[in-house]
Amino acid sequence: MKSCFYYRSDLGLIGIMEYDGKIAGVTVDESFDDEIEVVETSLIRDCYLQIVEYLDGKRTTFELPLYLKGSELQLSVYHSLLNIAYGHTCSYKEVAQNYKKDYKGYQAVAQIISKNPIPIIVPCHRVIYSDQTLGGYAYGQDIKRYLLMLEERVSKEGSLCTF
Repeated sequence: MKSCFYYRSDLGLIGIMEYDGKIAGVTVDESFDDEIEVVETSLIRDCYLQIVEYLDGKRTTFELPLYLKGSELQLSVYHSLLNIAYGHTCSYKEVAQNYKKDYKGYQAVAQIISKNPIPIIVPCHRVIYSDQTLGGYAYGQDIKRYLLMLEERVSKEGSLCTF
């Protein structure tokens, strides 16, 4: 059964969805579909508290069970995102080549990243263009820039791609 709950945050209204005892979705200023029961579970509350700690600069990793589904390529991309170190960025090309060294489907990878169902936790905001410009983000470049600047300020490390 799917359930969700919404919280106010510095980013706006954050929605968190749980499915089968795992986090299945995060939204910012959007709602999940009407078929989902709105109820705060202990897992959803824990997820929210971890997001608050992240936004406060006190958490650099998340410790949550995740419900990720998709094709081999989609799952590979999501797992690549999970392996980008806090405070670092990678290009779409680097993420694609993490899937296969000679893979050139950068646009396919970019499409998958744009549909990431669990942003912030699966850190798609850490993927930028090869020329170091931000690229897109489902919740806008202002939020992407905010998250990247938060991580840069907290980590004070370089921004080389690290898988």
